[in-house]
Amino acid sequence: MKQIVIIMIIASMLLFTSAAATILPPPDLETQGILLTTDVSALGIFSNNADLSWRHSSEVLDANLNLVDIVWDPETGLPVVDPETGELIEIWELQPEPPLKYDSASFEVQMATVYSEDTSAQYGEIAYSKNSMVDTKALPASMSNVENDRIITYTGLNGNRILSKENLMLSGAGTPGVPSALSTTCAQCIPPGCTCYPAFCSFVDTGSKIDMSIVSATTSGEVRNLNKIGGGDGERWPPIPSVDGPAHMSYSIRVAELSSSQPSVGYVSTYLNLENSEAGAWCVGIPSLMQELSINERKSVDGYVSLFSNLVNYESAICR
Repeated sequence: MKQIVIIMIIASMLLFTSAAATILPPPDLETQGILLTTDVSALGIFSNNADLSWRHSSEVLDANLNLVDIVWDPETGLPVVDPETGELIEIWELQPEPPLKYDSASFEVQMATVYSEDTSAQYGEIAYSKNSMVDTKALPASMSNVENDRIITYTGLNGNRILSKENLMLSGAGTPGVPSALSTTCAQCIPPGCTCYPAFCSFVDTGSKIDMSIVSATTSGEVRNLNKIGGGDGERWPPIPSVDGPAHMSYSIRVAELSSSQPSVGYVSTYLNLENSEAGAWCVGIPSLMQELSINERKSVDGYVSLFSNLVNYESAICR
């Protein structure tokens, strides 16, 4: 007699605080849009491997740019002005990281996004569809910069199986910042609502694994990791990060029956690792840890699966 395992799991998590959360960096002047579409229907062997690594900073990566001096005219003793732009000619110094840049005039935030998929199907009937998108420009709060959606149906012949692993990670770090009207349009995020954007360090990692002989599955992963430049002023260097949009990551997987009489067969699991540390919202409390959050979850089922559904939804922002 077949044993039918019916599992429904929905995990939903939202992170939000009034004045202590992730701040996203602005995009570069040059942006990219990438769209990939895959559709496969076959009797045979199938594999697909994908890796994405994306790091960006509100200043520069792996270094700090510090303003050392301006150029002076030795004859007049006056600052030298660029004849084309009318701006002072500045001298900048490159210093290594860590730590990230922080001074009374500016602050730095950095984000890293990683996505990977490793799918390998032994000989069998396979239907596979995937849409992937990467957009490196700042998008509205309701949209994502990275998206990956998959639909998989597989029936292995002679005991063959499909193995598929998918992982999605978003991490960020930032130094304290002095609030100003340039960085937000939200009244609660400028004095007296708050006197300092807190230093933060965040890490969210989630994904799934499928090892099955028969399966009908869908997965979806999204990340929002960029904001517009604070105040819309693209001339200032380094640019002021805006705090008006949230960092967002979501990942879902659903394994269901192929038909009313045929459940999926095999092993499916999901995981979540989250670490979040934030300093105080008052500048006198910069060295102090205000909040520390840690979540670790593992879920799995092995057998005849009629339904396995799991959703992780993460959002972090100062102004919501």
